[in-house]
Amino acid sequence: MTLFYSLSVAPVVIAAVVALVPWLLRAPRTSVATGAVRTSTAVAAGVILLVAIAFALVAIYPFWLNSLPLETILGEQDWRFVLPLILGLATLVVLAFPIGGNAVRGSAELSRRTPLSFARPWRFVVLGVLILISFGLALAAGSASRRDDRGHYTLYAVHVGSVTSETTIYGWFYSVPCLILLAAVAAVSMADLVLISRPALAAERDRDTAVRRMRCLNVVRVGSGAVLIHLSAVLLSLAGTSSLNTEVSTGTVGLVSVGSSFGALTAALEVTSAVVEALGLALWFSTLLSVFPTPLRSRESARVA
Repeated sequence: MTLFYSLSVAPVVIAAVVALVPWLLRAPRTSVATGAVRTSTAVAAGVILLVAIAFALVAIYPFWLNSLPLETILGEQDWRFVLPLILGLATLVVLAFPIGGNAVRGSAELSRRTPLSFARPWRFVVLGVLILISFGLALAAGSASRRDDRGHYTLYAVHVGSVTSETTIYGWFYSVPCLILLAAVAAVSMADLVLISRPALAAERDRDTAVRRMRCLNVVRVGSGAVLIHLSAVLLSLAGTSSLNTEVSTGTVGLVSVGSSFGALTAALEVTSAVVEALGLALWFSTLLSVFPTPLRSRESARVA
């Protein structure tokens, strides 16, 4: 149990440190967003972080929430799978605004801008790979699931002779909504890049370019963070499924312990889940910090003043 509690809280602390240290050591920069971009990004990133951290603390129930009927409140759907994707989608919609800039009148754009004009392609490729991995795990776990008493595909069974041992798994009941949300994350992320890149550049071209690069980077950060945190929940669920173990009595050998086909991966899945969650939260923390001037820049501005 101690390991479970540690894995629930540690990713939040690690993520904050991973995001904060580079931000504190970053060289002074002039591309910090202002106005609507700064406000919308800070509010959206702050809200999803607060919700994600609160949900991580709820994950240690019933360690400190013994009196709260979580099953009644949350319903049948396991929100740990879909919540990161929903939060990510909502934030991606916010990051698309404001659309357009203060273009220079009478100026002509000589180069055609594409959705990746202000974003490094490999970052979007990473997001795509994460989505494909999530799709693969959903399909594999869904294929291994079977119906429960309510007709939902949420069970995993191991058959040994006439004995059947069952536990829950990330089956179709949980994975199908996530597959839809994952596709939506990819679509909205690409739409964001288009909306940010297409409008003509403002009068201060260098600053506008820098701000757009930051906005595109934050789109990839939020999308990748959402998929990583979702993936962490899936891996932790599969770790629980892999721990299935039952003892079967045989006539000659006596009691024989039988478990899932991937039982040896339980510890690895738990640790990987914690690392992946920390990476996802770190990307969300970095999104929040990106709109604030670094301490180095603040000191330099004060010195100039």
